[in-house]
Amino acid sequence: MPEGRDITESKRAEKRLRESEERYRTLFDGVPVGLYRTTPTGQVVDANLAAVQMSGFSTKEALLTSNTASLYVNPEGRAQWKALMEREGVVRDFEYQLRQPGGQIVWISDTARTVRDELGQVLYYEGSLEDITKRKRLEAESRRQKDYFEALFVNSPVAVVTADLDGKIVSWNPMAEKL
Repeated sequence: MPEGRDITESKRAEKRLRESEERYRTLFDGVPVGLYRTTPTGQVVDANLAAVQMSGFSTKEALLTSNTASLYVNPEGRAQWKALMEREGVVRDFEYQLRQPGGQIVWISDTARTVRDELGQVLYYEGSLEDITKRKRLEAESRRQKDYFEALFVNSPVAVVTADLDGKIVSWNPMAEKL
C-alpha cells in the first residue's frame, strides 16, 4: 500500500474517532439526567452537567474535587447504598437526601452499577441521578392533607357518614357511631 494512502486512512480514522468522541460528549453532557462515575471511597471521577447542577456545585471541577460520601444528609444512607452495590452490583431508584454546598437539601433517586476488574475488585461505580425533590414535597403535602382531613373526620363534633355511589355506607366517624 502506498504511503500516501496510509496517511489518508490514518487521517480518516482520526476524524471518525474525534466525531465519535464528540457525539459521546454531546450525549453525556446533554441528557437531563445526572450521570456520574465515583470511586468506592466516594471520589467523583466524572460527571455530566446535570449531575453538577443537581449536586449544587458551580463547576464540574468543584464537584470532581469533592467526596460524595460527605454530601449525604444521612451517612447511613451511603452505607446502605454501598452495601447494596457490593452485594448485588446494582441499585435501582435508591432514594436519599443530598446536602448541596450552599446547605440546600435535595432528594435524589440513584440508579447505579458496580464495575469490577478481572479479579472481582471494585474499580468504580457509575450511574444516573434524578432530582425527585418536587415529587417528595408533593408526597409530603399529600400525607399532611390526608392526616388533617382524617383528624377532622375522627374528631368532628357532628356525625359524618360516607357512602359509595350505590349508597352503601363505607365509613363513619366516632360521633356517628355514638348515634
